[in-house]
Amino acid sequence: MIIGLTIILLLVLVLPFTKPVEKNLEIFLFIMGVLSVFVSQVWSGDLIKEALVHPINITLAVLIAGLLFRWFQTPLEKGILGISKAMPYRLFIGLFVIILGLISSVITAIIAAIILVAVISVCFANGPQIGNSIGCPCQLCHWTGCCINTNRRAAVNHCGQQIG
Repeated sequence: MIIGLTIILLLVLVLPFTKPVEKNLEIFLFIMGVLSVFVSQVWSGDLIKEALVHPINITLAVLIAGLLFRWFQTPLEKGILGISKAMPYRLFIGLFVIILGLISSVITAIIAAIILVAVISVCFANGPQIGNSIGCPCQLCHWTGCCINTNRRAAVNHCGQQIG
């Protein structure tokens, strides 16, 4: 059993860096999870029930957040652009990173990522217009730091990760 689980672990750590698995990552991870259950011999009715019921809440939360972002995309983009023009660019990035990092564990990391993508797309699409004198490579570094901070913060504090 330990050898089988070790092989599965190595496959999960290595194969996602290959093109075929990268394009079908969700299916690959699902198959690896099923194989892990088979190798561990822990199939049960409770496990199947939990696997079917548990993802419903997070799926609904992400679906609702995605729909809200689609419906209110234009006002959100105008608001983000207005706020980014009203303050120095570095202050905007700094405050955004801090606030999103703090709330990412409450709103889930997935919804924080949706917010992050919305803000990044507005800032990159309107780069020269938002009053920053920072070049694109430095701008990219700031946004990469924001991504890392959001995910690290959500991983450290799990208060909002279990919805429902």
